[in-house]
Amino acid sequence: MAKQRWWRRLIDGREPVFPQDEPAPATEHEPTLEAEIARDPDAIDPYLIYADWLHDHGDPRGTLIALQAACEERVDDTRWDSNVRTLDPWTVLAGKPAAAAQEQLARFPIRLGGDLEPGDHVEWHCGYWRRLHLEPAPVKTATFTLETRLASALGHESARFLRTLSIGANYGLPVPERLPELPVSLRTLHLGAGVRSRLAPLDPIDPLWPRARKLETIVLEGLRVKLARGFEAPALRSLEIVTEELDPQTLLSIAASELPVLETLIVWIDAPRRHITPGDVRVLTRATLPSLRDLGLVNCRFADEALEAVIDAPWFPQLRVLDLSRGRLTERGIAILERVRDRLPELQYLDVSRNVLDDAACARARALAPKVRTIKQLK
Repeated sequence: MAKQRWWRRLIDGREPVFPQDEPAPATEHEPTLEAEIARDPDAIDPYLIYADWLHDHGDPRGTLIALQAACEERVDDTRWDSNVRTLDPWTVLAGKPAAAAQEQLARFPIRLGGDLEPGDHVEWHCGYWRRLHLEPAPVKTATFTLETRLASALGHESARFLRTLSIGANYGLPVPERLPELPVSLRTLHLGAGVRSRLAPLDPIDPLWPRARKLETIVLEGLRVKLARGFEAPALRSLEIVTEELDPQTLLSIAASELPVLETLIVWIDAPRRHITPGDVRVLTRATLPSLRDLGLVNCRFADEALEAVIDAPWFPQLRVLDLSRGRLTERGIAILERVRDRLPELQYLDVSRNVLDDAACARARALAPKVRTIKQLK
């Protein structure tokens, strides 16, 4: 039973029921075995070796590791907004050992399960959290500050090998300023995760970058996302910015940033109140992106002009994936792609879905790449 549940009973004037673990020896660590797990957190064998050691020392996590290692993992992609494509779907544990693992968590709710709110959820992998989602409460009703909740969750033993952290719509809280030091194992960070109709502002974002030097995937999803200056992210392979009010300065910041291994860049372009123009998109041609392979200029009301603005970029011939979905791409945009098709020798996937293309234009698009998505825009 998590902390906030007895807190709420206390606030409601009811007798609080405190969570209580069964008696067990104190938690111990074996640094050498933990280092083996840290080298490859997705492998199973190092966890099983550690499970034997923990079991011999009376730690209930040893049993949990063994049980969860024997579970099946089934894909469950219903927990994520389908608009966000750079995060892998979460999984659920199934099979006979799953029930026994759940019983083990019920016996030691604080030690193994952590202190999570009802809107939070985790993906387990061999006795530890592999992915963690925290859903902030609205500011007026929040019992604990976001800093407190993050510190509690990230400091828990179950987060020792955490790979993915997502934080839901933040209702105006300056999330990047409130982030603690991130776990050294963390590789994916998603800020503002949730239904797009609930987007909240996500600025300023610049306090994030000193903490992001080991991150490989970042998704920034907010009503406003503003990058004020260039940044260094030497390990970053995927950056997605989902917003309804893109600021031109954000594109300038990306162009001025050090992103030596960035392979995927997805930017939601449309921002009628800030009057983004094709000239603003053109600054991306100045970006030094030697590893870029996947480009998304999504939700763009001037998709034809945006495409024209980037075809002369030095990284353009490297592209394997081009996503121009959810915009106002027309027959003119298809003609531009036909004209420059020889400059895209590596192109494997083209997404022109949910645009304003007729059947003839969709047929022409399907000839441009081995895989083409052409679902029409809903009228």
